[in-house]
Amino acid sequence: MRLALLLLLFAPSTAAQPSISFVGFDFARLQNAAEMREALAEAVYPEDAREAGIQGDVLVLFVADTTGRIIRAVPARRRGGLEEAAAALVRQMRIIPPRIGGVPAELRSQVVVRFTLDESR
Repeated sequence: MRLALLLLLFAPSTAAQPSISFVGFDFARLQNAAEMREALAEAVYPEDAREAGIQGDVLVLFVADTTGRIIRAVPARRRGGLEEAAAALVRQMRIIPPRIGGVPAELRSQVVVRFTLDESR
């Protein structure tokens, strides 16, 4: 009986872990795709939002300069404490800048960042 109790205490949790992802985003558009995949995998779900059971999508509007660096990332609306974490992730992106007439151009776009507490969502 004690052994069974110890095994239960130290067994890996099968509970769903919170996750953060980009919805429908083409990572081929990034200069740092591998780093962004890693950043998403390691991203920490905002504690206050997790404790309050807040999950959902955050639309982040962003501007990238001609080098692909994100110079502005702004959530389109408030989402219960998730917006700053979403914008911080987007700021880490390095876009492959579009070219107009062969010259790199600034890009204005958007990305949806999904925060999920329950994998069944």
